[in-house]
Amino acid sequence: MKKDFMEVVVKETSIKRLIYALSIRYLLARAFHVAAEFNLGKIIGNESKDFESIFLAISGNIVKIERDYLLRLLKFLANHGVITSNEQDIFGSTELTPFLNDQNKDLIVSTVDWCESGNILNYLNVSNSECDRLCNLVLNISLDETKIVMRSSPEDMAFLFSHFHLISRALHAIAQINMIKYTDVERKINDKELSKSLQINSKQFKRLMKILKLLNLAEKTGGIYRISKSLVSILGDSPETLQPAFCMVGNAWWNSVSELKHTLLTRQSAFEKANNLNFFRYLEAHPEEQAKFDVGLGCFSKEDDTMVADNFPFSSYRRIVDIGGGYGGLLFAINSRDNEYRHELSLYDQSHVLHNIHNGLTRLSSDEFQSCPGDLFNQGEGSRIPKNKDLYVIKGVLHDFNNEQCQVALKNIYDAMSDESSLLVVERSLRSESGLGSNYASDILMLVLLDGRERSLEEWLMLYKLCGFVCTNADAAPIIGDFSLMLCKKQGFFNRQEHEGKDLLAKQVGLAPENLFNIK
Repeated sequence: MKKDFMEVVVKETSIKRLIYALSIRYLLARAFHVAAEFNLGKIIGNESKDFESIFLAISGNIVKIERDYLLRLLKFLANHGVITSNEQDIFGSTELTPFLNDQNKDLIVSTVDWCESGNILNYLNVSNSECDRLCNLVLNISLDETKIVMRSSPEDMAFLFSHFHLISRALHAIAQINMIKYTDVERKINDKELSKSLQINSKQFKRLMKILKLLNLAEKTGGIYRISKSLVSILGDSPETLQPAFCMVGNAWWNSVSELKHTLLTRQSAFEKANNLNFFRYLEAHPEEQAKFDVGLGCFSKEDDTMVADNFPFSSYRRIVDIGGGYGGLLFAINSRDNEYRHELSLYDQSHVLHNIHNGLTRLSSDEFQSCPGDLFNQGEGSRIPKNKDLYVIKGVLHDFNNEQCQVALKNIYDAMSDESSLLVVERSLRSESGLGSNYASDILMLVLLDGRERSLEEWLMLYKLCGFVCTNADAAPIIGDFSLMLCKKQGFFNRQEHEGKDLLAKQVGLAPENLFNIK
């Protein structure tokens, strides 16, 4: 019997991560639209299908589709409960799957005008019926503020998923117009002052507040709106603000999302299709966007840097190089926690990043920090990674690149290391746990913006093996927030013996597997 309602849960470790997770769910809406265009609901039907069958069925109707990109799209949808999947890549239906077909044009907007020039609030000018339907859905934030439970009929849930870009847009709008600035000490919104200063009309303002009320991030008493305490903290001027991270998402970024289908068919990045330049070249050509990106990325990294510094024994290593460390947040966090231990810290990054450093390593004295400009992929004279250090750290960089590019980067790091050096890779890893974590959404974002990807632990291990590394904690890599901490050694460290990685290493040095992080 068909269920009258269904439940989908968004889970994160904090309200901060939860709001960020909602802000990137525009990717879910676009994936939902593309899956409907592929007629995925009809292809899967009522019986589970293996990936090969789905691929062949779609290929029969579309001239060309990239096989591995399609698999990533299906896993993203499965992570959100749109379809089911297992480790053997068998995909089945859920209550939402039947809506992924051409017969639901009134429900699913297959062609979405994702971007216009001008005020971002233009996107809130949807019809009254659409907005009312969106706002009538029942969403509750749990008391521990780490999850949102969405309960509605499958039809309403499909409508929500296909229109999720409106929710993401609302959160970005708050950040970009700096709405929190127009709240008083009681978090009440002065809508008249806001409208006058920013030229926001009454319809746009009410539409925005309706969406915030939908998420329990605002309330209305009489004619007065009050913003939630958590939203003020996260998008205001507090130390944990995410405002710069939201503001780095500009029109070029939004334009790219509409080209997701193009990427699936051609392998060309959606960003390059939409903007005629790849992502990094675009930033180089638009310094103001580069600055927003650098600040936004550094802002969102603060929490992760703190967690990594708290959960890895950096005090076991004296000479540490952070590769692609941006504004140096991780090195600052390391130095702050080990202030009684004298580290020799080096930041290796591109020249323009090092020139823009502020609010980070500038707090370290010059004799504690060495600036090392260079290009990870081009190890020419004056660009080389510092050699023979104790620990090399690369965090949140490799997921920007495809496997071939990652091999170049890892081999360049390998060449800079001595046989005793260690490499700590801090990256997201795709896991099959329930709930809507951000890692699968981030994988689709990498597909849209770049030629990068998030990887499973098995895929990371294969990359390390190809580049001459052994992951010493492969069976128990700590998971900190969204990231896995993978500690690698050169294969030469094992005296070229045949090995099983972690187990042999533990045997050689007489340590229990859980103590492998103490190996220098």
